[in-house]
Amino acid sequence: MAHRCLEIPEVLLIIARELREESLASVLNLALTHSSMCGPCLEVLWEKQTMLVPILKLFPECEIRDCPGTSEAQDLVRAKILTGPPSRDSWLEAQKYARRVRVLELVKEDGGIYSRFRNRYFTDEEEEDEDENDDSDSEGDGAQDEVEDGDDDGLPENEGDVLGNVAGPDPSGEAEGVDDGLFDERGSAGAGAEADDVVQNLFAPSLREVILSLRLMQEEENFALYEHLPTACPDLKRLSIYTDGPCDIEQSNALRDMILRFNSLTTLGLPDTRLPALVHLGQYDALESLELTLRNNFSLDEDVEPFVFSAPVKHFRINAHDHAPLEVESLHILCEEEAPTCRCDVRENTLELLASGLAPSVIRQLLYYQCSYIDPTWGALPASCLLQFTVYPHLTHLGLDCWIDATDADLEAVARALPLLEHFVLDVTAEGRNGLMQDVRTTLAGLLPFSHHCRDLRVLCLRLDATSVPAIPDASEASAPVAHHVRMHFADSAVADPAAVAGFLARAFPAGCSIARYPPRDGMYDPYHTPLLPVLGDTFDNDAQWNIKKRGSWPIGRWRKVYDELRRLQGSP
Repeated sequence: MAHRCLEIPEVLLIIARELREESLASVLNLALTHSSMCGPCLEVLWEKQTMLVPILKLFPECEIRDCPGTSEAQDLVRAKILTGPPSRDSWLEAQKYARRVRVLELVKEDGGIYSRFRNRYFTDEEEEDEDENDDSDSEGDGAQDEVEDGDDDGLPENEGDVLGNVAGPDPSGEAEGVDDGLFDERGSAGAGAEADDVVQNLFAPSLREVILSLRLMQEEENFALYEHLPTACPDLKRLSIYTDGPCDIEQSNALRDMILRFNSLTTLGLPDTRLPALVHLGQYDALESLELTLRNNFSLDEDVEPFVFSAPVKHFRINAHDHAPLEVESLHILCEEEAPTCRCDVRENTLELLASGLAPSVIRQLLYYQCSYIDPTWGALPASCLLQFTVYPHLTHLGLDCWIDATDADLEAVARALPLLEHFVLDVTAEGRNGLMQDVRTTLAGLLPFSHHCRDLRVLCLRLDATSVPAIPDASEASAPVAHHVRMHFADSAVADPAAVAGFLARAFPAGCSIARYPPRDGMYDPYHTPLLPVLGDTFDNDAQWNIKKRGSWPIGRWRKVYDELRRLQGSP
């Protein structure tokens, strides 16, 4: 590289960031090569902070003191406080370093965090490790201390929602001379310091990302944050907030008002799932990524109209808090993309989470339709991905579309385990995926268990091989428990003899059955039947709504002939 390139600050920043990916020591070595390297290296070293210890060490005239919990409360988070008032020069120097920070992530145990609570316990070994690693000399250069204390091999980074305070009062309240301010009672922001002063001093306009954990009981600090953060960080791009429980109405409204005051947020993580608090998100047209944390108190009791985002949201994530079963009656997930941009296969992990994260006594409907791109090289999922949902015995509506390799035996296992099923859909909703699913192993025989075991069945949609027609014992026809009409859809499944297939279906479901041109998109809560979408007609439910002149011919080949033959056998006009 030519020497003149090293005179360009942007080039030096790129080099320093690449070295930072390797280790902090590499950045330090670069800074030691020449004085011109110090500025870019400091920028890189300080642009992301996950603890406050490096900032506290910029006050050499003060002492950083640990305040561990009492012997009766060793499980509590230990705190770090700054004793003694900092000098004006140190404070101005600290502000210079703080302005270099672009990302502030305060969700770790060490170094003090915005608010405090704890739900994870140390082992004795972890306590000893922390005692060794947390001994910090308050003297020395701030940049050097950042290299020593921020490295992965220095202070341990204990994961989890284990939180401290901005500059760390002892959570037990037992430590003498400790208060809730940024400094202790001898400090310049000692007892009685206003919470909003802490916010304004802690958060700088240079910040682009802020990740915080809050304790909801610390209302004064939280409301100060909600009020001042948009002013303190006007150009913030990413904001993620985690809490130790569900927000009450007052904090929820304050959180909502804070978000609406930002103009540049593109990524947002929220702990609040009250519907009135979510509705306002549709007004925020800059949002590209949204993350929600769901808890057991999530409900649909409040009367809130659905909202539509004014701009596309590229990433949407839902966290099930503490892995507690989510108590919902209906969960409908529809994944759609306009282009094949998905580059990783998350189907199996997603299905496993859905099969383990819901309360079995509550869930009635589970629909997961991955209408987005599926790479053919990923292959079909094993039948266990379908069978794992038999742990929900009260399911009445089950719909999956993510390319599952099932057999007739698997279908029988589902029908036996879920006798309350009214609605079963498997791999028929996605368009443009017909080429992936030609080698299906389910046949017409796989329909019989549903006829015999699911007395309330009304919707049955799946792909199958209908090139051969199995025999139906006479006794089966007489004992078929389904006493009402069943609506079906079989996508582009192969058919050899339409008349024979129609005869089989008429005998398997003697109370009546018919074939829909398109699969259903919904279940218990059908938007086609609400006044919100009056112009849309669901062609699955009503043949009269199908207008062949406007919508074209059948997309499913010879099943039209099966449809006509069924109508003839059942005496339909």
